[in-house]
Amino acid sequence: PKVAVSSNSTPNAFAAGRGEGNAVVCVTQGALRELDGDELDAVLAHELSHIMNRDYRLMTTIAALIAAAGWFVRWGWLFGDGGDGDSGNAMYYLAGWVLVVFVWIGGFLVGRLLSRYREYAADKGAAEITGDPLALASALRKISDKASKAPKEDIRDAQNVNALLAVEVTERRGISSLIRTHPSVEDRVERLEEMAVEVEN
Repeated sequence: PKVAVSSNSTPNAFAAGRGEGNAVVCVTQGALRELDGDELDAVLAHELSHIMNRDYRLMTTIAALIAAAGWFVRWGWLFGDGGDGDSGNAMYYLAGWVLVVFVWIGGFLVGRLLSRYREYAADKGAAEITGDPLALASALRKISDKASKAPKEDIRDAQNVNALLAVEVTERRGISSLIRTHPSVEDRVERLEEMAVEVEN
């Protein structure tokens, strides 16, 4: 894929594109500055894994379905019972609207769960490509640490593409962890360290 560089000072990277033929891997200037060669290779391998696994297609499809359900939740009242006063039609309309709300919320949560699973898969792919799981673990720690100290302006810019990034820029704890796009860095690092032990053995 083509490689692009973002001027954002928060270290991170992401992959995007409509297909393999026009995929782009973007790294931030912060990543180029903060990561050493092996760590940068590992982050790029993580993004390559997303492209190889066609994750962007899957997540784009899920996002489109969630957006469609959200549109119906927001504007469905325009397609009410037509003002004919039929309580039966009104009940069908209300039941349909409630169903769409559940689909919207359920689809959103399932989409986030699937996104977290795809991150684990991309981590494993990166470890297989580089043969060095600990390089990615080290990169994830650095990115997470720097993101927590980044200026608020950079955080706001990065949040717009949170789902695409190698590491989520905002840590979510407790019940809010349900809407994470990425697993916690601690969990990812633990899995990578287990992979490193397997490689050594």
